[in-house]
Amino acid sequence: QFVSQLVQFAGVEQQIASNSNLEKLIALQSSGIAADSLGYIGKTVEATGNANQLINGKATFGYTLPSNAASVTLAVVDGQGRIVYSTNGQTAAGAHAFTWNGQDSAGNTLPDGEYQFKVSAVDTSGNAITATTSAIGTVTGVQQGTDGPLLSLGGTLVPLSSVTAIVASTL
Repeated sequence: QFVSQLVQFAGVEQQIASNSNLEKLIALQSSGIAADSLGYIGKTVEATGNANQLINGKATFGYTLPSNAASVTLAVVDGQGRIVYSTNGQTAAGAHAFTWNGQDSAGNTLPDGEYQFKVSAVDTSGNAITATTSAIGTVTGVQQGTDGPLLSLGGTLVPLSSVTAIVASTL
């Protein structure tokens, strides 16, 4: 019985050591992914989501329509949930980009910061069309998140896993 217990204890110690080694490997892999993410700095990327930074009077958003729409309304929303700017968007199916100049509907210049982007689209029958939205911006930093690297688009953090395209390099 004593020998059997020693064998069991040895097995438990081996499992603990294996778990410790696996944790070290995962940490090293995460560090490697974060280090590889540094290559995104200075590049313009498109990432799924509806938030982006207004920087020096410019914020670029994207939206994709799965089918043609009869009408599309684009809205920019501030941190308090107020629609500060609204305009008509392109109605053809496919991907579209929208660059906002940082002015509200009355022409007043709004402060830099994070803004949300909303798309409302309907077809010729008045049925809603669900558009997917994205943020387009230059990567200014990288930090490690709990689920992997986060890219900073001027302050708005997007998971590396949400990047759908590298649009252009600003270098």
